[in-house]
Formats: sequence, C-alpha cells, structure tokens
Amino acid sequence: MIKKFLSLFVVNILLWGLIALPVRALTPADPMDPDLVMYATDFMVGDVVAVNFDPYSPDTQISRINPSNALGGFDATDPSGVSDHFFAVGARTWSHYTFADNFYNVDGVPDIEFAEVTWGSGTSWHTEAMKVYLTNAYVRNSEGKIVAYSAMDDGIGYYAGIAWNRIGLEYISDADRLVKTQSYFAGTRDFEHNVFYRSGPYGTYTQFHLPEEVVYAEGIHLVDITSEVYTMAYPATYLNNPGTGALVTLNSDAWDVINYTKITAADVLAVPGTNGNTDGYDLDAIRVYRYIPWRMGDTATGDGSKILSKGTWFMYNEYNNGPATFDIQAGNPKDGINIIGTFTVSKDGNMYTIDYDIDETIEKNGYIYHIIVEDEHLGISDTMNFKAIPGQDDNQDFGVPFEDMDGMFKIFAHFSVRYE
Repeated sequence: MIKKFLSLFVVNILLWGLIALPVRALTPADPMDPDLVMYATDFMVGDVVAVNFDPYSPDTQISRINPSNALGGFDATDPSGVSDHFFAVGARTWSHYTFADNFYNVDGVPDIEFAEVTWGSGTSWHTEAMKVYLTNAYVRNSEGKIVAYSAMDDGIGYYAGIAWNRIGLEYISDADRLVKTQSYFAGTRDFEHNVFYRSGPYGTYTQFHLPEEVVYAEGIHLVDITSEVYTMAYPATYLNNPGTGALVTLNSDAWDVINYTKITAADVLAVPGTNGNTDGYDLDAIRVYRYIPWRMGDTATGDGSKILSKGTWFMYNEYNNGPATFDIQAGNPKDGINIIGTFTVSKDGNMYTIDYDIDETIEKNGYIYHIIVEDEHLGISDTMNFKAIPGQDDNQDFGVPFEDMDGMFKIFAHFSVRYE
C-alpha cells in the first residue's frame, strides 16, 4: 500500500517567526510553497458547552470561545491578553474546519499540524486532547483503488486518531496513547505515531500523521476529550466539570452568526468562575497541504480494436447479443494501459441501452486527480464504417434505448475528459 503522494520541502513558520526547526522536524532550505500550504478558512460548530472563565481578565478569557480564532496561520504568542488568538475546543460539543481545497496525505512534513497554546511549564498542567475525524475522505481499498470512505465513524466521518497536547505527547508512552486511540474505534486501523515540537514557552505543535490508507479529505472535525484523558499524566484539577461553568448567550446585536465577530463580556450571562477557564485543547491554527495545482485534458474510448490503421488510436468494440461490459481506455494504449472506467450494454428484447461508469479519481505521476467528463459521443453501426471522428460517428446517446434486430453491432464510445 502506497502511503504518500506528495513530496514537499517546507520551512515551518513558528509562533515567533521563521526559525530553524529542531532535529525531529525537517530542516529544508526552500521556503514554504504557497501553492501547497493551507490553513483553515471556514468552520461550523456544535452547541456551546458550559465553561469557567478565569476572573483575572474575564473579557480576554471569554474571547477564546470564538471558533474563528483558529482560522488562518499560526499567531499565538504569550497568553497574557491574547486569548483571541486561539479557540478553546472544549467550549463546543464539536467543531469542523475546512480549507480552500482538499488536503492530502503528504511526504516530507506531518500531514496535519495543530498549533496549540501550552499553558504552564514542565509538568504543571494535565493532558489535553481531541479526537480528529476527516470528512469526505478518500482512501485506498484492499485492491489499491482510491474510493470514497463510505463508513461514518461515530456518525461523523473517518476517525483518524487523537491530537494530544504537550503533556500527552511527552509524558504518556506511545503504547498507552495507541491503546487510548484504538479504544475509540471498533475495527482495526493503523494509527501512526504522532509527535510534537515546541517554540518558546507557550507555542506547541502536534505533528499529526494520518493512517496510511488515507489519500485526501475535505474537512477536519474535532471533538475535545480532555475530560476523558486528563488523568493519564499529571492530573491537575479538571475545570469544566458539568454544572460548574457558564453558558454563552448569542446576542443578535453583539454576535454575528455568520462571521463570528469577537465575543465580549456582554455575551456571557454569568459571573466568571473563581478557579479556572475553558479547560481543553487550545487550538491556534491548523496547517495542511493540497496537491500541486495541475490540469490536463485527455480523450478516452472503449478498449478494443483500432478504427483506423494509422492517424488515430481511437478504438471500437464488438457486441454479440448478450450482456457485456467494456473497459474505457484513456490516452493512446501504446503509452500504457490507463483504464478510467467501463461502459455496459444491457438489452430488453430488441432494445439496447449503453451506460458508462467513469472512476472518480486517477493517479498520474504520483498525484491524485478527479476525472471530469466534458463531452461524450456514442456511435452504433452494423458494419465497421466509423471514421474515428466522434462528432460525425455519433448517432446514439448513452442511457437512451435504441433498437437493433439481431443484437450484433459495433460500438464507438468516445469521451473527452479532464483531470484536476
């Protein structure tokens, strides 16, 4: 099974600027390619969870429950007065982030990086974590084909594992983290080891590696599980126990439901807590990678016999009065077999119908592309009189029945496709 499809050379932009990386990460020479790197651009969230707000600066504390704080690049620095630079994932039942494009399982860097604000120093705080799901994910099946992930793990999407904070990644063993990660999944899945690195006293990066079978996905769905894991290492008091926090009221005059403008103290109808804040994973940003932008047109026909001896490679197929399915070949076969789908002939008495099924994706030169059918032509003839000119040979339509008395005919199926 091939895991990776994209080879990248990047320099990480850390919380305090562009600096050399620790030895556990790559130290490439080239800057990040803006065509590949993506940060979250949009989100949806679940219900508000009751949380405590530290009384030393209630206005600032309240701003951390704004999900839009996790959009864009890594920007959290010192926690004093900058809670609006990150989102307290535990303040919502779930949160879902999307990007400008699909993101890929990549080589050279972690597939996903979650930038987190780490509170305290050493072992002064406890484990925090969140479950990571992928939405609209595509995976390689047992035959090596790229297919949509049809299951809905926990009713959400593809369960990819757990993102841990610094305490979880430093002080819980790989084996214990793996056991906990697997406990949320009923099947068997290869959850690859995830690591972290740190920049300064507050910035932490969870370097998240996707299971090998994943090819790409559209969105990332997060569920905070700090309440379930905080005792696994240095279990300080958990601050969001039910009944101890304050709910946020969405004030139509102060809260822009579409853009989620900055929250103010007026939006919280409660007295700030006396010992705590929004306990859970403090998410500053999410970094992922798209495929290299590329477009290419192609033509495809049924995989059969050449129509002309020279001048074109277009092919036709012979049908002999029975159910039949033919492969669709894209591009000249002399350049290699490139099957992108099939077409099938079905019969009902003297009536025949031809339908086609084009694969969703194709792998070319190590990259994955969607296959888009831009044009189609279908020619039917009792004799081999095709001119290999789709527009002229076209005399039937896919999916529309036609009559043939003996069920013996030749088929010229032609498609114009685009990979992107």
